[in-house]
Amino acid sequence: MTDSSSAPRPRGRPARITRDEIVDAAATRLREGGDAALTMKAIATDLGVSTMALYRHVRNRDELIVAVLDREVATLDMPAPAGDAQTQVCDIFEWLYLELAARPWVVEVISRGDFTAPTIRDVLERIMEKFVELGLDVERAADAYLTVWRYTIGTLVIGKRTDETRAVAHRELVQDAALVQASAEQHPLLHGAASHWIDARQSIDYRAGLDALVRGLINSSRDY
Repeated sequence: MTDSSSAPRPRGRPARITRDEIVDAAATRLREGGDAALTMKAIATDLGVSTMALYRHVRNRDELIVAVLDREVATLDMPAPAGDAQTQVCDIFEWLYLELAARPWVVEVISRGDFTAPTIRDVLERIMEKFVELGLDVERAADAYLTVWRYTIGTLVIGKRTDETRAVAHRELVQDAALVQASAEQHPLLHGAASHWIDARQSIDYRAGLDALVRGLINSSRDY
């Protein structure tokens, strides 16, 4: 008789996964834990497979992040054209700002690395098209886009971190305290603007700044 306890155990087939399942798991981790929560090992654990099994579908973590971003962008509907070209540029950027504000994990990811989604090209093309309609050549249109994009991301990142600091610390922010303490004799302009400055930092008017920035970029390009 054969001792069944010593007989080799049949090996089951490894769990099968799809690329979509990997992207789903990555999206969940990013939404719930942010960029730091996304590792290939963590995704493998979530799906009950080996880490190597993931690499049959994605080359690396960067490709996985791009896949998540690409899927997210594909769900968005760009605003319909309305008004003149300058208004349309501002409408698109305000739409991007609001969509990103609703997805802080996206802001975190794209502000930390060189990530973008291939599906965003349609949005970029339309923005470039409107800047060209406003009299900018292709290179100045690209410069204008990058300037407004940095304003958009900077506003989101600084606003988010300021809110987090205020919520965690339960104290007056250092910058606010420094403004309040500005001497009327030594720093008269800061002293005079302190109250307004603090209020303006706490209630960001993105659209007002956007309108002014785009208008300035267009006007400055016409001076050349």
